[in-house]
Amino acid sequence: QRIYHQDLNTQSIGWIFEPQQVFDWTKIHALFQSLNLADKVCQDAESIERSIIKRAKGVFRVGKPWMLFQWVNQQTTREYIAYRRDSRIELLISANQPFDFRAFEEKLLACMKNTPS
Repeated sequence: QRIYHQDLNTQSIGWIFEPQQVFDWTKIHALFQSLNLADKVCQDAESIERSIIKRAKGVFRVGKPWMLFQWVNQQTTREYIAYRRDSRIELLISANQPFDFRAFEEKLLACMKNTPS
């Protein structure tokens, strides 16, 4: 399920997955780290604060455990967390900057394992 919202300065997009869906944590980690590249492409030489991606946060089932991933200030963190109801991710993006949501979604879907455990 995809959820989208926009206000004056920020747009957010999130995805929610069925609780039985399992993700490959190494691929999720790489996806979060790749946000640095997407962010740098859209910055210009005059204004570093024009960063398009403001924040990313996701909770994913990675087998029996669950992991929390966060991306803030071009830093990715991850940690184990207690059971959650479902896997989900949300991106906060500057409203006036382009972002290829479909391409990101394809990369996100490629992080899913083929068979839930």
